[in-house]
Amino acid sequence: MPARLLLVENDLRLGELLGAYLARRGFEVRRATSFAEARRLLGEGRPDLMLSDVDLGGENARDELPRLAAEGLLPPTLVVGLFGMNTGGLPFSASPYGFLFALACAGASSAAIYFMLQRLRR
Repeated sequence: MPARLLLVENDLRLGELLGAYLARRGFEVRRATSFAEARRLLGEGRPDLMLSDVDLGGENARDELPRLAAEGLLPPTLVVGLFGMNTGGLPFSASPYGFLFALACAGASSAAIYFMLQRLRR
């Protein structure tokens, strides 16, 4: 059974590209363009891992992820954004190029996601 991922990215093109990239590597990918949409999808079923951009325009992971945790909806999550962003102590992967680069360059996303999933399943 493929690992289930929830990708939270407000940039439609980046979300499509990254979703397609991860699906081609065998992941089952659901996408949300806002934390409100992510909340709805999380209520329908918990993914194995959520990948979230820090800044979604009017929403940000620093505020929304603690709310999801308080509601009992927060799955294991990797937050990705630019160097120098204050994530408020959230698990974070920094990239000089942002979300897409940090997860999708040279197959690193698949390896990082597989590694995280293996650690979570122990």
